[in-house]
Amino acid sequence: MPELPDVTYFKHYIDRVALHKKISAVQCEDERVLKNTNCEGLNRILKGEKFTGTKRRGKFLIINLANSGKMLILHFGMTGNISCRESEAKTEDEKKYSQLIIEFHDGSRFFWINKRLLGSVHLVDKVDEVATIKEMGPDALELSECLFLKLLSEHERKNIKAFLMDQSNIAGLGNEYSNELLFQADINPHRKIRDLSKSERRKIYKVMRDMFEEAIEIGVPVNPFPGGWLLAHLDDMTCPKDVKHNLKKETIAGRSAIYCPIHQA
Repeated sequence: MPELPDVTYFKHYIDRVALHKKISAVQCEDERVLKNTNCEGLNRILKGEKFTGTKRRGKFLIINLANSGKMLILHFGMTGNISCRESEAKTEDEKKYSQLIIEFHDGSRFFWINKRLLGSVHLVDKVDEVATIKEMGPDALELSECLFLKLLSEHERKNIKAFLMDQSNIAGLGNEYSNELLFQADINPHRKIRDLSKSERRKIYKVMRDMFEEAIEIGVPVNPFPGGWLLAHLDDMTCPKDVKHNLKKETIAGRSAIYCPIHQA
């Protein structure tokens, strides 16, 4: 699932290629992904509109519209992506899985791609109309160390991986980056928060900030993860810290946790 760095990349991408262009047409493929509207309503509002700016909130991308005062909010689900192109050519994903296509007056087109229909498109007047956003905790790149430590202390009985993935605690972390964070911090994903020392809690916070900042600078998801990251070794399942050690995969907190049983003992 696209997480904080991926959605940040999408934000910067739209800022580069799609702002201030007049929308000439809107095509919806499956109304099941639309919230607060339908294809007819979305077309009526968006036709003649322009994207004026974007903001990321957790795993959501918020696009401000010029004239209506409304916002188009995109959530990417498990396999969401976006693309924008000026030619008539389309990739296979654009042909098969584009659930929303926005055409601009200059002939370029914006594709919101969602293979498994697990993402969502919201058309709202206020961000808090999206219940998930309203219930979110602080953004992972905006909360202070003090607040992070306070949140941990309020959830002492929770498993650390479950805590990190819960958007009501911290917004932006999902399954993949919680795996990476705990790997880089040398913390076993099974551990309870109450068993973490103060230094380990501070380390998790610092690693989280550094990890996200590096991923954003690299340009994930377009560019590959560094070779020293766990996420770069999901195919060979060898530990980046020692290739003699195999990574382990099991279900923790209802999700697939991947970790090194040696370095995260």
